[in-house]
Amino acid sequence: MNYDTLEQELSGPDEQVRLGAVRKVLTAPMFEENLVPRFLKVLSGTLNDPSVKVRYYAKKAFARLKRMVRRSDLGIIMPDDVEQAAGEAPVEAPTYVYGSREYWLYELGSIDYKLRIKAIMELSKDPSDEAYRRLLEMRQHETHDHVLATLVKYICYFRRQDTFFAIKDFLDHPDARVRANTIEGFQILGDARAVPAVTPFLRDHDNRIRANAAKLLVMFHPDKVVEIIREMLHSGNEWMKDSALYLLTKVEVPEVESLLIDALGDRSEEIVEKAVLGLGYNGQSDRAQDALSRIQSGAFTAGAEERAFSDKLRNAAAGALELLKRRLEARHTARPQ
Repeated sequence: MNYDTLEQELSGPDEQVRLGAVRKVLTAPMFEENLVPRFLKVLSGTLNDPSVKVRYYAKKAFARLKRMVRRSDLGIIMPDDVEQAAGEAPVEAPTYVYGSREYWLYELGSIDYKLRIKAIMELSKDPSDEAYRRLLEMRQHETHDHVLATLVKYICYFRRQDTFFAIKDFLDHPDARVRANTIEGFQILGDARAVPAVTPFLRDHDNRIRANAAKLLVMFHPDKVVEIIREMLHSGNEWMKDSALYLLTKVEVPEVESLLIDALGDRSEEIVEKAVLGLGYNGQSDRAQDALSRIQSGAFTAGAEERAFSDKLRNAAAGALELLKRRLEARHTARPQ
């Protein structure tokens, strides 16, 4: 923690920055004891802050540092004005009707990250200009990765023109969930401007990021996604082929079945097994049924090469074939006669 920066933020002109700084004092896992008198003095000023929320959490932060003094054996001597401030009456938190927009706007500043997450999600159900403004401000000082991951996704439900620029920098965030949700936010926006920035994530090491990237790009460039998946399947890298099969379960393009059937000819039985399972859920025709039947019976060949599959794989093919048949029968029954 940069204590000089923290002190500047506590006395800065922006309410949200001051609130964020107070929360840092309140929630930081460690706070250097030799700096406690300095920050007690700084916090004594925030006890009279114009913002009710800042005053409310400043009182809690102030009490936390006071407890540190009582627990320590360092003989800390606090300034006189801090002793006086410690005796002031508690600052009451404002009250709102539970579930109202004002209530959730207030909870955006909660010290409980779960309440901040809940507030973001609730405010996105009935978008307002005030809520959008507050979320834009929040993204600049929020430090909890789970809250940020929620924010970059749900702010997109406000469907404002500038949201793309408000969240695109989070593609570089170190937390994988934040990056994945940023891409999912672009899906919600349906914003084609995200395509160049998201394309490299088709090869990301995180499965959810890859899947979200594929689902976004399929909206605008399905041919490009199919070509990349085909390239991955034909690579000599098993991890890359595994990723390609995963992507095929997340996109809806006509080529899915054909690519899965092609993967049945891979030399790795693990890759073949994943392609078999993929056909169970995504096969669409008699061709998929025939391929699964041949693997089940042990009569499958890749070109001129005969294959001998394990009982595990043949059983997997039998299960996938049964699932595929049920799916196709249900689809046929659902058609109007």
